[in-house]
Amino acid sequence: MADNISKMYVVSFLRSLTFFGAIAVPFFLDWGKLNYAAIFLLESAFSLSIVLAEVPTGVFADKFGRRLSLITGFLLTVLGIFVFVLQPAFFVFLAAEIIWGVGAAFLSGADRALVFDSLKELKKEKNSKEVFARISIAETAGAVIGLPAGSFVAGLKIMPYPDILLLPFFLTVIPFLLAAAVVLLIREPKRKMSVKGFATGSLDGIRALRQNPRLRSLALDMTMISMLSFFMYWFYQSLLRVSGTDIAYFGLVAAGFNAVSMFLLWKVTAIERLFGPAKFLYFSALAIGVLYFSVAFSQYFLLSLVAIIAITSLRALRQPVFEHYINFQIKSKERAAVLSSVNLLERLGLVILYPLVGFLADVSLQLAFLFLGAMTVLFAFFLRSHEGAFEKGK
Repeated sequence: MADNISKMYVVSFLRSLTFFGAIAVPFFLDWGKLNYAAIFLLESAFSLSIVLAEVPTGVFADKFGRRLSLITGFLLTVLGIFVFVLQPAFFVFLAAEIIWGVGAAFLSGADRALVFDSLKELKKEKNSKEVFARISIAETAGAVIGLPAGSFVAGLKIMPYPDILLLPFFLTVIPFLLAAAVVLLIREPKRKMSVKGFATGSLDGIRALRQNPRLRSLALDMTMISMLSFFMYWFYQSLLRVSGTDIAYFGLVAAGFNAVSMFLLWKVTAIERLFGPAKFLYFSALAIGVLYFSVAFSQYFLLSLVAIIAITSLRALRQPVFEHYINFQIKSKERAAVLSSVNLLERLGLVILYPLVGFLADVSLQLAFLFLGAMTVLFAFFLRSHEGAFEKGK
C-alpha cells in the first residue's frame, strides 16, 4: 500500500505536465480570435460541466473504485484536447470544455480519497498533511517543467504564429496517457463500499457539508479564496502581454512562481506551526486580497511580478493544510463524494464569476483586479474558519 503513495506522486507530476498552460491566453486571443468575455464564458461552461458531474463522479469513485474514476478522467481529458484543436470556433471550444470538464470531475476528489484511504490502511493518516503537500510539490514540479517547455515550443519558428500554439496541446496528451497507465498499477485501498445509488450518494455528500459546521467552515474558507486567487493563473499572461514580454518567456515566469510554491510547500508543516492553522489561513487570505489591490493601483512590472508569485504561491500553500483537516471530518465510505461536493462549491462559484470577471477585464484589467481584491478581503473576513475546525488532525 505504501507503493500507492509513491505512484500517486508520479501521477500528480504527469497530470500537471501541461505544456499549454503558459500560452492559454494567447491561444484563445490570437488563434481562437476571442475576447476575455468569450474566453471566460467558455471557462464558465467548463466549470458548470464539473458542477453537474462533480458529485455523481464522486459517488462513482466511492462505488466502483478510485482507480477506474482516475483512468476515465484522464481518457476524457485526452479526448477534450483533441476536440480543442479541431478548428478555432467557439462551439468547438465549448464541446471540448464540456468533455474536459467531465474528465476533470472524474479526477477530482478521487485522487485525494485514494491517497487518504491508502494512508488509513497503513495507519498513517496523521501524516496526510505532509503527503498532500508532497503531492502538491509533485504537481508543481510538473508545472515547473511543462510550462516553460510549452512556451519555448510556442516561441519556435518551425510553424507560423499562431498555429504553433497548437503544438503544446498535442504534447500534453503524452503525460496524460502515461498517468492513466500508472494508475493501472495502483492497488485499490480497502474501504467501506458504498451501496447507495448515485442520487442518494450525491445527496449524502452535500448533506455532510450542511450538517457538519466544522467541515462546512473549512470548505467555504478553502474554496472561496481558492476560487478568487485562481484568476491570477489567467491574468498573469495578460500582465506579461501588457508589459511586452515575449511569449517564449511566459513559461519561465510560470516556472518561477511554481518553484517558489514548491519550496513553500516543502516547509508547509513548519509554516503552519509557526502561525497556527487558523491565523495562517486567515492572514494568507487577506494578503491575497491586498496583492490584487496592489496590481490594480500600480503599473510597475516588478510589483506585478511579486503579486503574481505571491498570490499563486499562497494559493498553493493553503491547499494541503485544508485537505488535511477536511479529511479528518469525513467518513471513508463517502470520502470521494464529500470531497467532490467541496470541489463543487469552488466550481459553482467560478460558473458565476467567470462571465463577470471576463466582462470587467474587457473593460479594464484594473477593474477586474479591484473586484477580485475586494471579494477576497470580504470572504477572508466573513468565511474565516473557526478554531474548532482544526482540533482533529493536530
